[in-house]
Amino acid sequence: MLNPRVRAFFVGGLLLLLLPVSMSYAQRFQPFGPLDFTQDWQPFAPAEISSYGGGIEPNTGFFFSYDRIHLWVNRPKTAVQPGKLDRTTGTRIDFGYMSKTNNGWIGEFMRINGPNVYDEPTDRQRDVLTLNPSGIDPTGGGPIIDVPSVTTQPYPNGKAENVGSLTSFEFSKLWRFKPLHGQGKGGSHVEMFLGGRFTTIKAQDSFNYNAGNAQLNAIFGPGPFPPAGLEPDFDPTTVAGLTSAQRYTPLGIMAENSIFGPQVGLRWFRQRGRWTISAEGRGFFAVNRQQITGGYPIQEAIPVQAPAPPTAGSTLGFPLSQANPTVISGPTTVASVPESRTVQTYNVNQWKWAPAGDVRFNANWEITKSFALEAGWEWLYFANGIARGKSDGPGNPYSGLDNQDMMFTGWTVGFVVNR
Repeated sequence: MLNPRVRAFFVGGLLLLLLPVSMSYAQRFQPFGPLDFTQDWQPFAPAEISSYGGGIEPNTGFFFSYDRIHLWVNRPKTAVQPGKLDRTTGTRIDFGYMSKTNNGWIGEFMRINGPNVYDEPTDRQRDVLTLNPSGIDPTGGGPIIDVPSVTTQPYPNGKAENVGSLTSFEFSKLWRFKPLHGQGKGGSHVEMFLGGRFTTIKAQDSFNYNAGNAQLNAIFGPGPFPPAGLEPDFDPTTVAGLTSAQRYTPLGIMAENSIFGPQVGLRWFRQRGRWTISAEGRGFFAVNRQQITGGYPIQEAIPVQAPAPPTAGSTLGFPLSQANPTVISGPTTVASVPESRTVQTYNVNQWKWAPAGDVRFNANWEITKSFALEAGWEWLYFANGIARGKSDGPGNPYSGLDNQDMMFTGWTVGFVVNR
């Protein structure tokens, strides 16, 4: 066993040997830095608004911002009025860290819920007349109706004019440059960030892509479906040539755009008193993996045969009169499965180039040292590559529905912590 003096000498020598090694490693570049998480935890201290001593120094440490965004979104090509903008709302959250050496990192999450615009109201209801009573009284031969003769159902959505949503996440390395002008701390500042961004845009369309479909032509004859002026809940007994169908649901196309790629951006800001104004821009150099699916559901009519005498225990029923629900029009044979659906499906996966630009202007009013209220404007534009419909198939007069642009623009309001 070593003498205590020898052990102390050995340990001291080892520490002296490690000292220059640790100092040399301190000079190495830290790709995931900064690692010096020093923070002045005085968020409710008075705001620094003095112009003495070189002006107001930019904040360092952790920062956070929350904004409610109120945007207008352009419509796809297949909309009845494609030139209009539709309003929607969402949320934007920024977070990150800036070290005293003027470098750090920044992340952002954005969610836009909508728009949800159809060419007909989505909250309408309809009264549906029960044409299939539940059975026949074996004694008297009359109908047994143990369900309401008239039921209320939600009215189906009309054609989708502008229906979709956006979810986005980004993460970047952040650098702050020296003041552009002014003396000491009083000039404006520029920050640069470089990283990646992932955005998902879901878009719904209900344009009739199946005009000329052989199966639909056999039912409705050649031409677009549904015929012009036909209500979604039409009565097949009153429309000539349409006795094979009861109602329709417009074609549903759901396009999911998964957009990802590198992003570079700049932010300029300047503080005077309690006010800070800023402008920033992002360039998003992305590719888009599109997944487009759809179907054309058709609800066929209840098959009706010629009147026949009622028999005990059979599936006969007495359909009520369309004009007067209290009048029984006579016994008819009703199929045991009164409704069926035929669905034309569509599914495609493909890649598109989808570059985008994001421009923002903000004004902050500082309440305390680290807390401020914020209002601003944002313009987010995807130049092309966004699927908002399906571009192939017979009877489709449009082209490039899977290569459209998409614009979001509107005002924002929220709060900022230590930015």
